[in-house]
Amino acid sequence: MNTPRRGIGNPTPPQRPGPAAPPSPATTRESKGPPLVPSARAPASPSSKPAAPSKPAAPSKPASSSKPAASAKPAASAKPASSSKPASSSKPAASAKPASRVPESPTPKKQKKARDVADAFASGKVTLGSALGLTTAEKDVMKRRAFALVQESKPHLAIPILEGLVALDPFDGWVLTALGGLLVDKGDHAVAEALLTRALSVAPGDVTACAMRAEARLRQGNPAGARDDLKAIAGADASNPAVRRAKALEIALSRM
Repeated sequence: MNTPRRGIGNPTPPQRPGPAAPPSPATTRESKGPPLVPSARAPASPSSKPAAPSKPAAPSKPASSSKPAASAKPAASAKPASSSKPASSSKPAASAKPASRVPESPTPKKQKKARDVADAFASGKVTLGSALGLTTAEKDVMKRRAFALVQESKPHLAIPILEGLVALDPFDGWVLTALGGLLVDKGDHAVAEALLTRALSVAPGDVTACAMRAEARLRQGNPAGARDDLKAIAGADASNPAVRRAKALEIALSRM
């Protein structure tokens, strides 16, 4: 049997494919599936072995194994950051209280000075007003302002001013009498009697102080004390408003 010669126009026999025959590029573009491997079904063909090592491409597990990325647990372990408890534990700073609990002890010289000031206040030699440097003229301005408020029928505004003046100078008879009279009208009879008694210790026999204290005593159920005060001003000038008020008290006492 004559074997045909391989000329220029004779094709290669189809039963013996060459190992270097890769799939045509045009064929791979048209097919949507994987690239055509020559006779992938013929495991005996030596040319199919190079195409089989697609296994290295299969280890996409490192890409799918985003577990290393999911292992952001170290980042999620921001517990050290949330453990700002040491920062919130500013309690050591708040523990500055022990320092404030221990006041500085005054020197013996300062202690003597404080005792002298206290004794001067007690004896009336020094008042708060003089300690603050308020002059008599300035205190008179405050008195006139309180008096004007009483004339304007605003005793509730005058009382705080007079209370301040009593604190500045607890031995001012006019202020003590004015404040005591307003407190009688307000109904605070016990405090009013104490203030008027102090006013009479500064200015004994003051007609207004006696008349107002008589009313305060009568309101508290002490008619005997009220009569004593009224007797002290029996011969006072009737033009004084306080005396006219005392006369009305005498009439009330006579009916008791």
